Amino acid sequence: FTTAMLLYVVVLLCSLLQTRANVPGVPDSTFINLLQAYGKEDVKQKNLEDLRQLVAIQSVSADPSRQHEVLRAADWLSQRMQSAGLQNVQVINTTGPQPIVYGEFMHSDGKGPEGKWPTVLIYGHYDVQPEDPVDSWTHPPFEMTYDEAENYIYGRGVDDDKGGLLQALHAFEILKGGQLGALPNIRFLFEGQEEVMSADLRQFLQTHKDLLLPTDLVLSADGRQTAENEGGIVLAMRGVVGMEVEVVTANADVHSGRFGGSIPNAAVALANVVSQLHESTGAVAVPGFYEGVKELSDEEKKDVVAFEFNEAAERAELGIKAWRGEEPYDTIERRWHRPTLEVVGMHGGFTGEGMKTIVPHKASAKISCRLVPGQAPDDVFEKVAAYIKKVAPRYATVHVKRMGGSADPWTSPRDNLGNRLASAVIQQVTSKPPKFVRDGATIPALAEFQSVLGLQATPFGWGLAENIHAPNERLKSAMWHKGHAAWSLMLSKLGEMAQESEPTARSATSKKAKIESEEL
Repeated sequence: FTTAMLLYVVVLLCSLLQTRANVPGVPDSTFINLLQAYGKEDVKQKNLEDLRQLVAIQSVSADPSRQHEVLRAADWLSQRMQSAGLQNVQVINTTGPQPIVYGEFMHSDGKGPEGKWPTVLIYGHYDVQPEDPVDSWTHPPFEMTYDEAENYIYGRGVDDDKGGLLQALHAFEILKGGQLGALPNIRFLFEGQEEVMSADLRQFLQTHKDLLLPTDLVLSADGRQTAENEGGIVLAMRGVVGMEVEVVTANADVHSGRFGGSIPNAAVALANVVSQLHESTGAVAVPGFYEGVKELSDEEKKDVVAFEFNEAAERAELGIKAWRGEEPYDTIERRWHRPTLEVVGMHGGFTGEGMKTIVPHKASAKISCRLVPGQAPDDVFEKVAAYIKKVAPRYATVHVKRMGGSADPWTSPRDNLGNRLASAVIQQVTSKPPKFVRDGATIPALAEFQSVLGLQATPFGWGLAENIHAPNERLKSAMWHKGHAAWSLMLSKLGEMAQESEPTARSATSKKAKIESEEL
């Protein structure tokens, strides 16, 4: 990394040092000492080298041909976690091909003096999305690149989620010595199949409850902030269910001159089905699709207004002519609170270069539904499949099958312990109180932690979700460094809670959970 980046880091750290919005239980001196520690040349270079090495591993969980890369990433992580000082580090097989990497830091026998230390489970994922289309990348996807003109770090996973989980791991490492702040009990759980909907995570959690409990809260390194200088507390994320629709009208493709106009066309039949998936208002036409979906509360409407979404700027950035969605809801209401049905891919007939004059006998479409509280993946799949078969032309044979995994929608009380602590830390790092937001995307693990382990989770990622799942994934250098500071402050706060609390971790946590928000 160039001198330009090092100078940028110095300027950034100096700006953070000017902040004086204290995190309760973490004095200003701790914040200053943490920033100074991260500003040391050897620490900066070591942390960036970790990111470079991990990004170079092509851990694409959706690609069976790169399964060895997924295993290589798990092995790299386990070794790095051991060198950071974690205990009981394990690479644990799941019922699928991608393992879980686990490590922990426990005071004494795991309970600490008088059993008072709170325990946090830190979640992240080391698998990444495919890099396709490769030609659209301006930098090699699996080489971490710093663009000094833009102050961006590029590479697949720099944000989602290799950069995120490393920030948390580095925070533990820098605090482990004890001179910069106390640590709580910590469990790290890094999975390798989040990008394929965490299909085997539920069974893993059910099987390994003794390893993961007792725990007081979950912090997710997978997530984002709302802007470079403004944070957000994510209160909900949508669930998802995917499917593939195949329409068959004959035994084989035939000559469009000899047979055209006299036999069914599978591509046309599929287009007919797709055209009936939505009403003219943008609402999903599937009967019963909205069963269980609630209207926005007054508090939720206030959160939408407070978000101050710049529609004109995003419209220009995306290059769209107009917004399109379910009426009468606005753009943010649609993304945060309403379910969707999207056609994410279609195929039929000859799609190569040039022309092939045939009548296609088979066509297919891939559909993804994002779900909100009150909906369940199995129920939505059954309703959509039944509707598609009902509206398909009588001359077509239709098959609908599940595809791409599924996940339940997830919500979190705005006043839970993790959200309260995150709110205080975000204000420390950004100098502004965070906004309460929702996210239309999906992190399957959050709902699983809640349903299987009974644990509330707080997304605490420090990227801006720029080009994740797309070419040129990138992370602002400022967010890389702010993320380190924020994770260190969060862990320090949890460690300080033990020194201020009652004799047991459970009673300490419940007592702190009752703190009124204005005290933070």
